[in-house]
Amino acid sequence: MIDNLRKRYEQLQGLLNTPMNQGGGLLGNIPQGALLGSAIFGQGIQGKDPFSALLPAVSQTAQLQQFLTPKEKERKIITGADGFQYYADTGERVLPGVKKPANEIKKPFEAKNVQTGQNVFITPDMYASNPELYQPIEKSPLVTMDKGETKYEEVRGKQEADKFGNIQSKAIQAQENLTQFDLIDNLSQNIDTGFAGDLLLDVAKFGKRMNINTDWITNPNGTLKSGIPAAESLQVLGVQIALDKIQKTKGSISDTEFKTFLNTSPALSMSPEGITVLNNINRGLARRDIEVAGLAAEWENNYGKLNNTAETPYGKKQTFDQFINSWKEDPINKLFNDEFYKNLENTSNKNQSELNETTTEVNGIRYKVITFGDGQKLVLKF
Repeated sequence: MIDNLRKRYEQLQGLLNTPMNQGGGLLGNIPQGALLGSAIFGQGIQGKDPFSALLPAVSQTAQLQQFLTPKEKERKIITGADGFQYYADTGERVLPGVKKPANEIKKPFEAKNVQTGQNVFITPDMYASNPELYQPIEKSPLVTMDKGETKYEEVRGKQEADKFGNIQSKAIQAQENLTQFDLIDNLSQNIDTGFAGDLLLDVAKFGKRMNINTDWITNPNGTLKSGIPAAESLQVLGVQIALDKIQKTKGSISDTEFKTFLNTSPALSMSPEGITVLNNINRGLARRDIEVAGLAAEWENNYGKLNNTAETPYGKKQTFDQFINSWKEDPINKLFNDEFYKNLENTSNKNQSELNETTTEVNGIRYKVITFGDGQKLVLKF
């Protein structure tokens, strides 16, 4: 029993003899040890064992110390002759975006030593004691724009986003269109069968989705007009679809390919064999749209924007458009091999006589006259 009392007494003595911080405020000169002793005494006069009162007393002391410590007052800030703001009580500079309490450890910041010209890290106290020796370094944002540039950048950013979106949309549309060229192939091989009317209407609907005017072949209610000559109508529709696709893919194919497809398409449409070649051209153009979309996505992933320049096999400083203009002319990126182009030329030449007989050329533009079952004639630009 005596040994236990001795141990508990030694523990109490250790606590009371341990150096303790002093509180602040009006009663800040009262040591925590005195507060702790007072709390133990208070427990004792209530008839409790002073030693058993030790832990409650420690808790009371902490609560009392917290209560007696006043809250941090808002520090006064003044503006120095150099234009920077400083805390009035310490002369410490107010760093941008940082609100420091009085008891916070003062962190160093970067400044220029005006005597040596070197950038150094100093504490706020060092700066306050010799403000003329150091010039604080203001951190600039990564991108700086004045108000005029902000609107410009906003517009350019939208243009960039629209351009990328259009490229991706063309690729999605191209993927959907690939199956439609099989439909045109099938119709060209079975133009004289009873199914030609239904298939021709499907081709007309396909053209409509591509924003091609097919009102000459369909009624307002979407049905096929009566007396439509299937073979001639397919020839015109095939050329319209092909020329529209060629024009829209102009920027993604070489100038030589563009001129070749443009010049041979009318004659190719004159025979089932030629329509197959024409559809293969359309398939190649669709695949090119998908390929360019993939290159655009890769460019954005690597360089941020299509208008940002990068080093490419064709030049050190090229935007995406400049890269594509060079890339498409590279012989390795031709849509088809030499054998395909040879067959294309042969088929077009073989059909040229029929094209000349069934169309009229005026100022370089060919026109075709289609006669309906009721004798009505329709002149179409071919």
